[in-house]
Amino acid sequence: HGPTWLRVDLMSYDLYFKPRYGSLDRAAFQAFFEQNPLFTVGDTEVAYQNDATGTYFSFEWQDIEAPGSEDDGPESSYQISFNLNFFRPSTFALESAPHVTALVRTFDLVVFDPQTHGMGEGDFSVEGFFSGWNAGNEWAIRSIIEEHGIDEHGGLLSQSEIHRTWHWNLNKSQREA
Repeated sequence: HGPTWLRVDLMSYDLYFKPRYGSLDRAAFQAFFEQNPLFTVGDTEVAYQNDATGTYFSFEWQDIEAPGSEDDGPESSYQISFNLNFFRPSTFALESAPHVTALVRTFDLVVFDPQTHGMGEGDFSVEGFFSGWNAGNEWAIRSIIEEHGIDEHGGLLSQSEIHRTWHWNLNKSQREA
C-alpha cells in the first residue's frame, strides 16, 4: 500500500514554495531563470531540459488572488510549484537540487512538502529534498516493478556507473570548451 499523496496516473515529487515574508511577482520569478539556456520560460511554467544528461523538471507559477475555498489544500496558498517525475535515476534529484536551492535562497522561500519522509511545511533543506524524493522514487519503482513484473536488476547499471556517466555528461560542455 503506497502513500495516499501519490496517484498512479501522476507519479511525481511535488513541492510548493512561497516567500517567507511579503510577496513575489511573476516577472521576478521568470527573470530568475531567463539567463540559463537549460530553462524554457513560458507564461506560467518554467521547464528545465538538459539534453546532455536527459534530466528534466519544471516549476510552475500560480497567481494567488484570494483565499481559496474549503476544498483547496494547503498548497493553494503557495505561488510556485516544483515537479520532478519519479521512476527516474537519482541523478535527476542531484541535478535539480542546486536549482531549487538557488531559487529558495534568492527569494527567501519556504516550502510545503506533503510527501512521506519530506520536509513538511517550513524551511527547505537539501537533505529533506533528497529524503522525500528518494522515498517516493523508491516506492514508485517498487510499485511499477510489482505491477508489471519487471526484474528489478535486469539490464540496469549500478548506481556508481549511473552517477559516473551522469557526471561526465553534466560537465561535457565545459570539457568541450
